[in-house]
Amino acid sequence: QTHQTETLWVLDIATGTSTPLTTEGEVLSACWHPGGQYVTFAWQGPGEPRNLYRIRADGSEKMQRLTTSPNMQYVGSWSPDGSALAFGESSPTGSHIQIYRPHDRSVTPYFDSTFNEGYPEFSPDGRWVLFTSNRSGSDQVYVRPFPGPGPMVPVSTIDRAWQPFWARSGRQIFFQRHYTELWTADVISTGPEFKVGRPRLL
Repeated sequence: QTHQTETLWVLDIATGTSTPLTTEGEVLSACWHPGGQYVTFAWQGPGEPRNLYRIRADGSEKMQRLTTSPNMQYVGSWSPDGSALAFGESSPTGSHIQIYRPHDRSVTPYFDSTFNEGYPEFSPDGRWVLFTSNRSGSDQVYVRPFPGPGPMVPVSTIDRAWQPFWARSGRQIFFQRHYTELWTADVISTGPEFKVGRPRLL
């Protein structure tokens, strides 16, 4: 019996050259560290839980472990200043969003919840986090201040909305529905309250 291999690659768009950064184990998700020198990813080796690692994007160093947990983890996104990584962690109590801080290697919950939350994405200015929650009875997209506290503002108005992400300008939010639809919503205001327009199908 062999363990599944899902390799992490970097593609040079200008030249079309692809370079593998990992050679064993299974990579589930990845994101760029601010500045682009490192890639953060969720990696699982034989008999190990899926935890978070980082590696230089040029492949010049071995991967370094960031977190140690018996639970399965996946990458969300870094804050623009690199001071915090939002990621998802699945445990017997459900799926929750955690915050990793590299200066002391600490991991803390983003907020306490009895619902399943995931797919966290920092806004380009680092003031907000997009994520998915099932607190309405179906997956919906919400935004909440970082580091908090603050209210959860609904973004989607349709069921089964997930995997949200920001436009680089911070003025639009995108999310998927049913694996086959891409939706968007305009950000109307980010202060003092977050306001978003009605979502529309792209």
